[in-house]
Amino acid sequence: ARSYEELIALAARPAARAWLGGLAAAVALLASRIPNAGTGPTSVARFCYPLIAGAVGSCTALGGKALGELVKAGAPWRSTAVVSALLPCSGAVQTVVLNRGVGRFSSLLVVPVFVAAFVTCNAVGGGILFDEFGRMTAAQRRAYPAGLGLLVAGVLTLAAKPTPPAEPPAPE
Repeated sequence: ARSYEELIALAARPAARAWLGGLAAAVALLASRIPNAGTGPTSVARFCYPLIAGAVGSCTALGGKALGELVKAGAPWRSTAVVSALLPCSGAVQTVVLNRGVGRFSSLLVVPVFVAAFVTCNAVGGGILFDEFGRMTAAQRRAYPAGLGLLVAGVLTLAAKPTPPAEPPAPE
């Protein structure tokens, strides 16, 4: 278990701030694309909704882990109160955005893209924010991206639309 001071130091690291800033910028960029994207089957918005929901959902999951770590460390009540107040907000945003995406586009596309974004942001965010990457061996650091890539590729492959079977040739 980490102390409260160690948790604050983790959050203050440039890598953690860069991750959170990059995630916020990506969400803002994706959100800015939605109003002009249209609703057709080729609209870029069909990816924006699940990507935003996945990124925000990872903030909910990582915030939950942070809250647990703060409680274990005996953090001041104000710190736990702030994180506790943010969790339902991010959870609500995730749910609303995901539901809008599913309401406007096929769930066969939206849900797998959401899961892939959620898993990726959780895995990378946790590795950066809680310095899990810093404790990995060289072999683990090489294998981690490959494993994450296989997981995401598997989710997206399972969600791919099946191609209809070819028509048999007409008898002569």
